Amino acid sequence: MVYYWTVWYVISVIIRLSFAIDSVGKSVIASVNSKWNSTSLIAETSEFISRENEKLFWTFARHVAENCSSVDCASATDEQKYELSLNQASKIISEASVDLLRLSLSLRVFSPVVQLFQKIGTDHEVPCDAFFDVHGITGCQPSQLENAVMTARERDAPELLSVDHVFEFGKEADVIVIVYGEIGSTPWLQLHEKAVELATAGKSKYVLRHYSMATSPTKKISLSGYGVELAIKNTEYKAVDDTNEKKEERDEENLHGFNFKLLKELHPDSKDSLDAFRMHLKEIQELAPLKQWQVQDLSFQASQLIINSDNAIETLKQLSQDFPRHARSISRQSVDHNTRKEIEVNQKEYLVNAGMEPGESALFLNGISLDIDSLDTFQLVDLIKQEERVSTGFFNMGFKREYLSILVNMELSEEENELRCGLQGCISLVFE
Repeated sequence: MVYYWTVWYVISVIIRLSFAIDSVGKSVIASVNSKWNSTSLIAETSEFISRENEKLFWTFARHVAENCSSVDCASATDEQKYELSLNQASKIISEASVDLLRLSLSLRVFSPVVQLFQKIGTDHEVPCDAFFDVHGITGCQPSQLENAVMTARERDAPELLSVDHVFEFGKEADVIVIVYGEIGSTPWLQLHEKAVELATAGKSKYVLRHYSMATSPTKKISLSGYGVELAIKNTEYKAVDDTNEKKEERDEENLHGFNFKLLKELHPDSKDSLDAFRMHLKEIQELAPLKQWQVQDLSFQASQLIINSDNAIETLKQLSQDFPRHARSISRQSVDHNTRKEIEVNQKEYLVNAGMEPGESALFLNGISLDIDSLDTFQLVDLIKQEERVSTGFFNMGFKREYLSILVNMELSEEENELRCGLQGCISLVFE
């Protein structure tokens, strides 16, 4: 299998950035929910797959229908729908695409488009779990659908949306059959089979739109990366003694040279004393002033501390979210010679070539420089999808781990070279 290290790295960064939780527990935690109700994860998975390949959308729908033929998937829990979606999707898309599917489902990227179909279906006000619309005639039974198709030419055809899903057969037919329902449910399956039969016979064009009659009005979607900004200022100051409060926080691996996680494992009977001692160390280290000689290698020492940690992402999160509080303990960290040398080489060669100055930050995705200030989560997901397709192409051509070296040695200059080959030979064209 091809190694999609870039995908996993970016996913890790997203996960790290999604938690704004201070290690001391003094931060404000806020969540933003949507105005619309939660949508089906099976429907969102189908939308993800349709962006990969529209034909695969119908393949996924067929697999779900086969899996749900004996059990009504509409009554399944969200967890069951999630597992079912990943299981069926893994049969038709690559392993890397499945990873991206997990990321998309966690961000609920396709919930808005599913809600669009839901809103259109709700406006019809048809009291059925699944129904059809044939040029303005609605119904819930397969027998009614066939009769509606026979008389549909007397009425004007509806206009379709750019996000509609049209079945591969019957696209040239004049009669348009729109089926509203939840993929996997028994009522949808009955109409789906009849609509496929009519489309295959060339009698109608089959369009599928997501719809679920049973929605929970109290279950909303937690939004991620929708440009939400939290601005809170509390002018009321309170004195609270939190010395003895039990806090649900992770033990730091290293605080003033003490590994409290290990100490608690070795001395389980002294957890309360260790918690009190740890709180004392936190209080005395808070914003402690440092000498000039203590800060000159602070960036190297922080890097070394992260490298040495068993959980590098967790340590990186703690340091980046509250660096001044950890500065004194970081200043005691010794720096390995090889680590220092590697960082200096990166600064001298790679960062200079990328036009970066010391202290600046940058994000590269397979050699592509991304503007951090304007980048949002959904742009990042789209870019990862594009690069996944490229990496899959390299893999199909026989490049496996060699693909990583190709990315590492990419030319970062903005000069574009275009190579054109003809029957007589090849020439290289440079456009300025």
